[in-house]
Amino acid sequence: EGLSVVRTILALTGVPYPETRRDTIVALLEARLKLKFRGLKFHERSVGEIPVNELLRVDTCRAVAIGLSSVDTIRGAVFQTRYLLLALAAGDPQRIAHALAMECGYSSVGGSRTLKRTQMLTTEMRRIAATVATPLAMANADLVEGVAASLEGRWRAGAELLIQAEQQ
Repeated sequence: EGLSVVRTILALTGVPYPETRRDTIVALLEARLKLKFRGLKFHERSVGEIPVNELLRVDTCRAVAIGLSSVDTIRGAVFQTRYLLLALAAGDPQRIAHALAMECGYSSVGGSRTLKRTQMLTTEMRRIAATVATPLAMANADLVEGVAASLEGRWRAGAELLIQAEQQ
């Protein structure tokens, strides 16, 4: 039932849902390539400057990414990458900080193998979260960096960051 609702909402916002395993892999590769070539640069805009339909697409991809991340990780990764791409295009720092936090989470799953990329993402996420400066943005940054540290085997640093996130 839930996926039926997701498909309907995605169709209304113009965001495709990859139906087959092949479609999912192609969509993920396409989104990851777009991100690689596009980079993380953005032109900051206030929420009031961004068309509502654009924000709706960003927020829909966010919700679908979160919903699928633990039950269908590949499709979740498709929507997480789309979320990051759409957030960067929209230019809202708060959404970008959250999308980068999710990107850090996915990157950190590789542990020490993806350490360099995760550190680069974490640095950028922290920079943007600091400009947003809300307790949620800072807690998300601490949370994701704490998880990343734990996955990289830096247990003490991970625990300290997770405690810090909880206290935000």
